[in-house]
Amino acid sequence: MQQKRTSILTMLIGCLLFTAIQANSAASADVKKADKMTRVATAPSVERDTVGLTTKKVDKKEKGKKSDEQKKAARERKSREKNAEEQRAKAEAEARLKAILEAREKREAERLAEIEQLRSDPEWKATHKEVAVIKVLDGEQSIMVNNYCLDTDGNLLVACGGTRITYEQSETASQRDINIINEETAIRVYSPQGRLIKTWPLDFAPQAICVSATGVIFAAGEGRVAQINQAGEVVKVADTPNVGVLEPLPEVPEADDKPLTEEEQAIKDKKIEKLTKRVAKAREAQRKSQQEILKLKDADARKVAFEKQQAAMAKYIKASQALRELTIGPRMIALQNRHRAMYKRAVTGIAVTGDDLYVCCPMAESYGFAVWRMNLDLGKAKQIVENLRGCCGQMDIQATNGELWVPENARHQVTRYDRNGEELAKFGKRGRNSVDSFGGCCEPKNIRFSGDGVIFTAESGPPMVVKKWSTEGEFLGVAGIPSFQTGCVRVTVEVSKDGRFIYILNTGENQIHVLEKKPEESDDE
Repeated sequence: MQQKRTSILTMLIGCLLFTAIQANSAASADVKKADKMTRVATAPSVERDTVGLTTKKVDKKEKGKKSDEQKKAARERKSREKNAEEQRAKAEAEARLKAILEAREKREAERLAEIEQLRSDPEWKATHKEVAVIKVLDGEQSIMVNNYCLDTDGNLLVACGGTRITYEQSETASQRDINIINEETAIRVYSPQGRLIKTWPLDFAPQAICVSATGVIFAAGEGRVAQINQAGEVVKVADTPNVGVLEPLPEVPEADDKPLTEEEQAIKDKKIEKLTKRVAKAREAQRKSQQEILKLKDADARKVAFEKQQAAMAKYIKASQALRELTIGPRMIALQNRHRAMYKRAVTGIAVTGDDLYVCCPMAESYGFAVWRMNLDLGKAKQIVENLRGCCGQMDIQATNGELWVPENARHQVTRYDRNGEELAKFGKRGRNSVDSFGGCCEPKNIRFSGDGVIFTAESGPPMVVKKWSTEGEFLGVAGIPSFQTGCVRVTVEVSKDGRFIYILNTGENQIHVLEKKPEESDDE
């Protein structure tokens, strides 16, 4: 019995010891865990955040990847939008071109029908018919014909060459490319049959040319006038009389700034879009203000409306100028400024009679033209006529028997002056359908005298026609109706001494069309 009690007691003590050991082990594990946490808490931050940083790096990489994809998608979207805009603009341009070509074909058909109708009208019966075309070529390429006249031997002295500026739309929608064409400046001598005899180079573009009764040649252009002998040698050169009051020619940079980056180009395109809308808005405001002025009858109200229109005009000009500077670039702006400055140095006509040389140039301070008289040594210049009205930069002059003759095209009249600029007489009236009037918006463009003193006037039309007049302004009939079409441009006309041949300029093709007197007309005379 005693042994049994001892055995039970031993078992109880063993259980108690096992429970104590288990508790002690758990406590020890808690202490170790707490100690580990304490070490981690007190360890350097790199060790503590190793897992967290790895997670953050993964997140950042994912975000960066997502951002790159978004940027790529945005670029692709902008590219698609740009391509769509370019395609739309191209389609619109093609549609406009198609409409222009169709309208041009329609006008050409109407013009041909009108010409045939005129030719069948007894009042418009011409004394000359077209028989040949003289092509002015540099090799196989046509060269710009500025003007011409006949020398004392009956040969054509053709003033050629110069600088032309053309514009082409570049691949960048907001930019236009400049195409500068520099042609040889010279006087080319052609026989009446159109054979090139010789070429006399000049160091300026001759825009007007004439020959004295003694055979001395005078050519002028780009602010200079030259005296040339019959061998083609330049004897003397001087500035045209108006150059002294003009501003110096502006300089032109070699090239525009470096190409824009894609981002810079995008910014520029946005500015252009914004300015284009501003220009359209200003133009519309100007149009509305003009309509408002027309409706008003009260003088004070019209004055207020006029001031409003002027303000709208100022906004339009400012916006247009800003748009121009963005779209064409600084070099093209400089070229255009130089072109305008060169226009003021242009010579639209030159004529000689007796001891007087007359030179016609644009006026420095207005849009009109003035005529200067010089001696044959290119000195003693004096302005004798001013404020002549001419359209499209055209103002021809001729001289005979000591007098100056001016076809003032914007007034549809021919005016006769003495050597001091005093008006002696004038004739002409506007009328497209009347054979004894001058048709078109601004005619006649050019005149010449035949050997017997008959005045030949050339109209660029419509209709394109050469007419004959007496020096008293009496209409003598139609000389010729050329086959070609032209615009509001120079149509230099020259007549052989015997009146058999007429030479008329086709500016668009740089060709000279030859009209010959019809046999029945020659027989009648």
